[in-house]
Amino acid sequence: MNENQAVLAHLLKIGVNGFDSFWSIVDNSDEEAHFMHLLAYRVTTAFDLLNQLGGLGVVFDVSYVSTSKSDAASLLISKDEPIEIEIRAIPDSVIQFNRLGL
Repeated sequence: MNENQAVLAHLLKIGVNGFDSFWSIVDNSDEEAHFMHLLAYRVTTAFDLLNQLGGLGVVFDVSYVSTSKSDAASLLISKDEPIEIEIRAIPDSVIQFNRLGL
């Protein structure tokens, strides 16, 4: 995790409740070290994360892949089928929060 990712992770942990219960940060392989991945296990938590990211000017992609065969089940998310948020770019301004001593 680079410095900007570490600062962003810290800000998200402060700003969005339920880290490790309702959302998590995925450890990336070496091939994807320049990307940061978040998994949200509740729709409301996903919205909270997206709101925080958007407010900071972070560029991201959102995906959800359901393996359910039922149309109704595709509306539900779980630890097995979370919403994935892939952080594509973190603005340098995010690092300024680290300089404030947060």
